[in-house]
Amino acid sequence: MDRVGSGNTMTQAAAIRLAVTNAFRSPFVQRFYTRAFLPVVFSIIAFAQLIGGLTSGWLGLDAEIYYRGSAAWLAGLNPWDTFSIIEDSGKRFHYSALPPMTIIGAPFTVLPEPVFVMLVTALSGLAAVYIVRRLKMPLYWLLFPPMVEGVLSGNPSIILLALLLSANPLAEALAPLLKVYAFIPLFSEQRWRGCWLAVAGFGLTFLLAWPLWMAYLSDLASRSGRLMNEADGGFSTGGNIALFLMAAVSIVWLILIDRKAAGWLIVPALWPASQFHYSTLAMPVMHPILALGLALPHIGVPSLVITAYVLWRVLERRMADRSRSKDAARETA
Repeated sequence: MDRVGSGNTMTQAAAIRLAVTNAFRSPFVQRFYTRAFLPVVFSIIAFAQLIGGLTSGWLGLDAEIYYRGSAAWLAGLNPWDTFSIIEDSGKRFHYSALPPMTIIGAPFTVLPEPVFVMLVTALSGLAAVYIVRRLKMPLYWLLFPPMVEGVLSGNPSIILLALLLSANPLAEALAPLLKVYAFIPLFSEQRWRGCWLAVAGFGLTFLLAWPLWMAYLSDLASRSGRLMNEADGGFSTGGNIALFLMAAVSIVWLILIDRKAAGWLIVPALWPASQFHYSTLAMPVMHPILALGLALPHIGVPSLVITAYVLWRVLERRMADRSRSKDAARETA
């Protein structure tokens, strides 16, 4: 009896998995999801972000921070003591970029700060258009909430993704100089020229401004703690160890079956002190499961939804293997 019950349970589970899989593969469901549901969800959240940015005063906040860090360095001050403040809450966000970004931003400090903020925001908007066109995504992906936040705040992460998608080694090499985590997708895609050029760029910044590097490294531990605190433990996991470990195991699993996809998802899943706009890095490997989950502006969701995506990939792989085994058995019979 136990064997029969166990067999029935396994049959029911397989039937459920098959029903769910077929539902996702239904042309009607796919059209509704991609052409109606996602655009509406994206639009609602993006509109809320714009209103929130206008009322709370965080529009252009990241661009301000980067400007002030480079300006402080040129003035002989410590860049990592500079900060910007959200108007309605009074919360401070300190400059935390590595020295290469500080050096890259220095020439732009000849501009007044408001002009620089508008310039970076405009360039981020153009980068967003380039990303969507480059990936051949529908235009409503311009309203993908992490993308909207990155553009409105003037964060270089949107320009960074455009550089990574450029297929130009020089442009690709510039991306890690903006943010070091750009090395990860370059490495996973085996774009070795871009990687080595970026390494050379880091070396050049050390030769040109080694005192800046020494200042950065001298207080790295306490500054990292401050960054984690200002980021509320990071958007990916919120500092939750269980979520981090779950996402880490999922990423390792994904590396085994799809190294390239893992390279684009490591940062939104695991990067310390991550922010909402980090999820734009998932766009080159976007999947219906990721699309909705990563659009939700709630701490801890990226690690959960990426784990769900990996489980789905493993399930699909197992079902495909079983299907091939059954076909082979029929042919043998």
